[in-house]
Amino acid sequence: MAAIATALLVATATAVSAAGIAQAEKHGGRHAHRGKVVLKVSTGSQRALLHRQALKVRVRAKGRVKVRLSGTLGKSGKLFRKKSIRFRKHRGQSRRVMLRLTKRGARRLASCGAQTVRVIGRYRKKHHRSGTARAHRRLAADTGLCAKPARSTCNPLDPAICLQPFPDDYYTRPDSSTATGIRLDFPLAGMPPNKAGVPVD
Repeated sequence: MAAIATALLVATATAVSAAGIAQAEKHGGRHAHRGKVVLKVSTGSQRALLHRQALKVRVRAKGRVKVRLSGTLGKSGKLFRKKSIRFRKHRGQSRRVMLRLTKRGARRLASCGAQTVRVIGRYRKKHHRSGTARAHRRLAADTGLCAKPARSTCNPLDPAICLQPFPDDYYTRPDSSTATGIRLDFPLAGMPPNKAGVPVD
């Protein structure tokens, strides 16, 4: 009999607890589903970022929560405008957010080379501790931003006398049609002039 009474007591307590949690969730009480935020950087390239002047971020959240987003590049801040969004439903939700570049950010991200952007989302759900979500992505570099330096007319080994030393690979270019895979490539401005003062072609 004692065992049966104990089992009935445990079952009753479990039912009451479950009902209480369900009621609390309904009214957004302290037992409501904890807010959880996940970030993902959707922009994949430097070209796309500069074209839109904004970084596309996907934000997923569970529960009613407010998220404050900011973006950085390494230790450099103030490159993106901060933005706040609010989720008002208990079930899982997803939203796309555009973090606009500042003028400083547009200049910084227009430099040559791949860039790694980082996004931070700080959030707090009622009756629970605050949290931080993070995401980062290395953007594919826009090679068009990397200007190739002009080749010097004279060999830097001896700029006083152009075209020397010779022979030297400095005055060649790749050519798969030749047996050696290279071809002579003398700059016209470095060629010696003829009697009329015109560089020999």
